[in-house]
Amino acid sequence: MKMAPHFFVKTISVTPQFILKCFVISSCSIATKSSMQNSVFFLFIGILLTACSKQPAERSFYYWKGQSNYQNTIYELGCLEDFEVKHSYIHYMDIDWSEAKGMPIPTFWPRDYDAKQALAKQVFTPVVFITNKTFEKISDAWCDSLARKVAYGIKLTTLEIRNAHRWYNTDDDTFPNKDSLANWNPFRHIEEIQIDCDWTKSTRDKYFLFLTKLREHFPHLELSATIRLYPYKYPDQMGIPPVDKGLLMCYNMDNVKSGTTKNSVFDLATLQSYTKGTKQKMKLDIALPIFGWYAWFRNNEFKGILYENQLELGDSSIVNLDNNTLQLTKDVVLDKHYLREGDLLRIEYPDKKELQQAADYLINHLDNVSRIAFYHCDLKNIYRYEETIRDIYNRH
Repeated sequence: MKMAPHFFVKTISVTPQFILKCFVISSCSIATKSSMQNSVFFLFIGILLTACSKQPAERSFYYWKGQSNYQNTIYELGCLEDFEVKHSYIHYMDIDWSEAKGMPIPTFWPRDYDAKQALAKQVFTPVVFITNKTFEKISDAWCDSLARKVAYGIKLTTLEIRNAHRWYNTDDDTFPNKDSLANWNPFRHIEEIQIDCDWTKSTRDKYFLFLTKLREHFPHLELSATIRLYPYKYPDQMGIPPVDKGLLMCYNMDNVKSGTTKNSVFDLATLQSYTKGTKQKMKLDIALPIFGWYAWFRNNEFKGILYENQLELGDSSIVNLDNNTLQLTKDVVLDKHYLREGDLLRIEYPDKKELQQAADYLINHLDNVSRIAFYHCDLKNIYRYEETIRDIYNRH
């Protein structure tokens, strides 16, 4: 399977720079005012030309998989190359609170080393997801210890030590290779570390303390944090993380369990309602979704989320009620889920046109967006949104 070839016809591009240059040339031939007026005039034109020379946003993708089909991974990476993507966010680990152990522990550790090795040939950002519950449970003193352990985990994962999960259950004094790792800087293709956490007002202080401590372990790298829409809109309540920059996550923006939600994954009107009239003080890049699911309801009660690979419905099993809602016409069993006649499935995939509009809106609304990322690198969804991805990248 290969990406479809794309053909281009060479044309003369009438860009803003081209128009302004013509304007400058024609204006110079008729300028007859005083030297001061001319100086102001040319200063103004210079500012306009500088504004028009803005660099295009860097192209990026999230790679958020554990074990995946190796053949699919090769195709996915080929797609990224076709899109001229030079940067990736790589899912390194998940941290959650363990009631049994009374401490935070890794709940995910990467196993798809073939894909990681291929992605690591380009510039990439390790991403660590930490649950909000972790910061609800730990003490202030634990923030330093957690930062130290996460830092070791990032370094070990970069080394691709397959038994790296041992780090969390090893006492610091007997940590393997501790001396060599303490001052180790292997990050040939890493310029940034990212932490992903849905912090709340009550966990803000401990989360921010953790970020401050983590920065000490990577003094030569940028530290970034994911920013959801609510913290963006209410920085006075939620605070601004002590990081170099943020990534505005433009998805999972509404309550999937509500029967009145239009699309919990992505909705342009919801995005604009959170961002209009608000300007964050921190530098922000943007992440857009190219994934989706089906929200399952019975008698207006939310039953769960179903994914496309779970849906094997024949035409006789469903009827389209509208553009985004399916109704079951008979009882079916889907991947151990028992769906009854009359159950509803709300289709929650981002609208392609709205994604394009969102990219245009955010580029104009935010200051100096330097990177546009898509979540996430999955073969089916890349093919589904191929032209949308290409259009957004080419325009910005």
